[in-house]
Amino acid sequence: MNKKFTIDESDKVTVKIIKNRYMDFLKDPNVVGVAVGRKIRDGKVTDEPCITFFVAKKIVNEKKILPEFLLPQTLEEDAVEVQSDVVETGHIYAYAAHTSRERPAVPGASIGHVDVTAGTLGAIVIDDKSKTQVILSNNHVLADSNRASTNDDILQPGKADGGTVPNDVIGNLLRFKTIDFAGGTNYIDAAICSVKKPNYISNTPHDGIPAPSPKTQAVGLLFAGSSTQTIINPIGIVLNELKISLPAGSTIEGSIGMNVQKTGRTTGGTTNTIKNINATVRVNYGSAGEAVFSDQIVTGDMSDGGDSGSLVVKGGAGAPDEPPDKPPTKPGPCPCGIFALVDPQLDYTTSKIVFNAFKAKRLAKKELKNKKQ
Repeated sequence: MNKKFTIDESDKVTVKIIKNRYMDFLKDPNVVGVAVGRKIRDGKVTDEPCITFFVAKKIVNEKKILPEFLLPQTLEEDAVEVQSDVVETGHIYAYAAHTSRERPAVPGASIGHVDVTAGTLGAIVIDDKSKTQVILSNNHVLADSNRASTNDDILQPGKADGGTVPNDVIGNLLRFKTIDFAGGTNYIDAAICSVKKPNYISNTPHDGIPAPSPKTQAVGLLFAGSSTQTIINPIGIVLNELKISLPAGSTIEGSIGMNVQKTGRTTGGTTNTIKNINATVRVNYGSAGEAVFSDQIVTGDMSDGGDSGSLVVKGGAGAPDEPPDKPPTKPGPCPCGIFALVDPQLDYTTSKIVFNAFKAKRLAKKELKNKKQ
């Protein structure tokens, strides 16, 4: 008989299972991620610890699944048994409300590399090397998924929002963490750029979202999502890897059940709740390829295309009291949109159609919520 265990002990075992076996799980093309979670029964989240498998499509009939791709109902490590749960998310894609030119530009505004459409200015941080203020966002927003070079122009607003050279150059690419598209493990999709003039930026985020402080701590950097989830890099790893800083005491480790909020280019201020931690996910970057990310934070849907690079902080009302949207059942462009241009050749008209579809979805959700009230 397996020994009894606390939730904390079970989570530690689940993390160990993920670390040791995630590459085996991701060999199944239908599995897009695996994470520490809580089991869902009858549509409600319980307190039961589990290992959550994220799948592109949930297949109920086991006869249609190849034997080697059958997901176990339980897993065991160190004589501790952990239940599994399967959540349909659709494929996960790397990911624009605040689209105008801003001087000073603030977190939540449109920004992007000269060859990228647009993403989100995530935060104003301090470069540990130069001790100056710099802008934090994603690699695929500021560094074009590794294709950029140091000192390349960064536009605010991004090119999709009318930004041009030289009128809208806010700074230059300073450094970025290279994304491994060759099968290695990644932990962050992040980059920083310099600022041409100090008065070009201000640390007062859009939508009343507080800047990071000991009262409202930063949790992570939003970079990807599916139609039901948002994927976030832990802030501690981002700061350490890029050699940048936030004010002392203004970061916190994300935990299951924590409410979080952000401001982004597309959806503005949104909030949701952390559902999974220590997630390992496979992310589609269009023509750049696919990349595996470990130790990620997963929330319910709180972003659309163009929100990439948003800083996520603790707080907000959390997950809305309504059922999630139905996830896509076919591989292809994720309905959450690749508006922040993980593929620089993506046709802008197509992106606009995706964006308008999501705008309609948001309005429909608001209308439904108003009827309930």
